[in-house]
Amino acid sequence: MAKDCSEFSKALFEAIIALILEFDSVKEIESVDVCIIGSGAAGIATAKEFFDTNISVVVLEGGGGKHEEDSQDPYKCQIKGLPHRGTHEGRTRVLGGTTTLWAGQALPLFDIDFKKRDWVQFSGWPFSRDVLLPYYTRAEDVMQIPHVTYDDRSWPHNQRPIQSIDGSIERCFSQFARIPNFASKYRKLLAASKNVTVLLHANAIELSATPQANGVQSVTVKSFSGKTAILKAKLFVICCGGIDSARLLLASKAVEKNGIGNQHDVVGRFFQDHPTMIVPLKPKDPLEFDRRFGAIRKRSNLNLVKFFPNEHFQRENGILNVGAEVIHEDVDNTPLAAVQRFMKCVRNLELNGNSLSDLRHALKNPVAILGAGVRKTLGLRGRSVKDVRYSLLISSEQDPSPESRITISGDKDSLGMPRSIVNWKISSNVSRTIDLFMREITKQWRSLGIAEVDVDSVPILGRETGEFGGYSDFNHHIGTTRMGTDPKTSVVDASCRVHNYNNLYVASSSVFPTGSFSNPTLTVLALCCRIADELKASLKRC
Repeated sequence: MAKDCSEFSKALFEAIIALILEFDSVKEIESVDVCIIGSGAAGIATAKEFFDTNISVVVLEGGGGKHEEDSQDPYKCQIKGLPHRGTHEGRTRVLGGTTTLWAGQALPLFDIDFKKRDWVQFSGWPFSRDVLLPYYTRAEDVMQIPHVTYDDRSWPHNQRPIQSIDGSIERCFSQFARIPNFASKYRKLLAASKNVTVLLHANAIELSATPQANGVQSVTVKSFSGKTAILKAKLFVICCGGIDSARLLLASKAVEKNGIGNQHDVVGRFFQDHPTMIVPLKPKDPLEFDRRFGAIRKRSNLNLVKFFPNEHFQRENGILNVGAEVIHEDVDNTPLAAVQRFMKCVRNLELNGNSLSDLRHALKNPVAILGAGVRKTLGLRGRSVKDVRYSLLISSEQDPSPESRITISGDKDSLGMPRSIVNWKISSNVSRTIDLFMREITKQWRSLGIAEVDVDSVPILGRETGEFGGYSDFNHHIGTTRMGTDPKTSVVDASCRVHNYNNLYVASSSVFPTGSFSNPTLTVLALCCRIADELKASLKRC
């Protein structure tokens, strides 16, 4: 790669470095060491690894510093398969990306998720979970959350929930970042960095491959006002999420007619999410149930209990990895719900007639409000058990399918790029997995006197085709640039580098071969730290 490396440029731009800049205000763009496309969790996490180094980095963000409706046009897609709400509601083009929308939940993947499972076609990562363990620790630092094991070894409460009689159902817990928004978390550091520059309204619309299709020479950048520029870099990292990372590769056709990295028609295939549904339950002892199964606070850090079938149960029944968590919904218009709505209106400066009605309703029962404050102070859930109904939120991994995919259409967005077509497909194995898992929980919890799970009140089998309302997606866009050792069945290698390209990487859940049932972001951040190490090593060789 050394022969492809150009001389290090100290002048990143003609204007001021070390600021978050508007692309339209920059007169000239010089060549840089690293170009990061996207400023969401992956983009900012990757950029953070270069702070205070002599490596010049530019981060391209298609949106602005705050949400703007005009900036969202390129995310408008055609939905061809099953309904997929997260295509439009689960993404936003803005500094910080979808971290401006999410709750900040973190949970690593499990050992079984990395294994080749003979009952799950196309399963298996090119390395084991052990490879990511040191990077998970660094990812927790990026999220600014405690270092924990997510199991009984670091359980955040002295009352551990009983999960099953024979151990077939295991438990873990996730944790939430206090500041989920990466723009809020890292804006000042990004602006103060002397070697990392963020460009706003700088949309990457095409990658220019070398004539030999073995590297990327530059990226074409365009603003909504029509300004266009060419940015050259030694190394490129695509951090555009599971849908747009594939779209950018597919749209870059100048050298390879099917798009960069798509010699074998794999880019965009194996699109996965976490199919999700809700099943009602009735605890035998609501107060005790809430103590053991509700959200837990430890040192002001929120933790959530999750349940999943152990590896033996998955193997014996030939099912996917699947998990459940207890959720709570208001039974009626409680005083606490009213005061929460009122306070939200106060924070947003949106007081109206409904706000005053909420305030009057809340003041009718000050004891309930005081009780909620006491429970929160003690680290318990705010609502009383009398004010809620209980359900299980079930989320399953998908078995990867090449027919579930992202493609591009002839329609163009406001930047002139082809729009994405989302064709989300789910196999019957997902419904079978959820059905078996829920029936096992129902049997175990009934025997233990924990709760009655009303699994027969909501049809499960057939939902994969859209019956009974189908499944909800979870805004987790996975698999479209999958990782592997064989270019015929994968897009990137074990280093997340696009096959046959010496300087192009993808940092996204789009590289996951399989997606488990848990939140993907912590694993994405671990991969970003690993990619950054690889980039630094590459630049040293220049």
